[in-house]
Amino acid sequence: MVQHAFFTNKSEGAEAFGSTCPAIEEVEDILIDLGFDRVFQMRAIPATPRTPGLPAQYHYRDRKGTEIIFLSGRDTPMPTQSFPEHAARWWIYPGACPVTANLVAQTLSSHWHLQWQSTQSIQKRSLEQSA
Repeated sequence: MVQHAFFTNKSEGAEAFGSTCPAIEEVEDILIDLGFDRVFQMRAIPATPRTPGLPAQYHYRDRKGTEIIFLSGRDTPMPTQSFPEHAARWWIYPGACPVTANLVAQTLSSHWHLQWQSTQSIQKRSLEQSA
């Protein structure tokens, strides 16, 4: 799990599963203060008898290309994946300034006790579990 100084210029992204799901207004206040703008959002899609529901998602980007994705609800894994119990899911992809990605990861962690993992390590673990 990653708490500090994780991102480098060539690093992959990181993701975290949250045990709580903060209100989007709370998330957005923090991200706007850190220089991010919302660039995309998708409303929640209800479950059907054939497909699981999708939580609302919000995408943010700063002027140096760092991206934050916030899934406001429980994400359902694909058949080859397994996820820990969670109420929200987060991703960070560093842009031209990895210091920003580190600052955001630390700030979000301090508010919602997030434990960041490299997206590459998550993908590797999912592949190992499906083998």
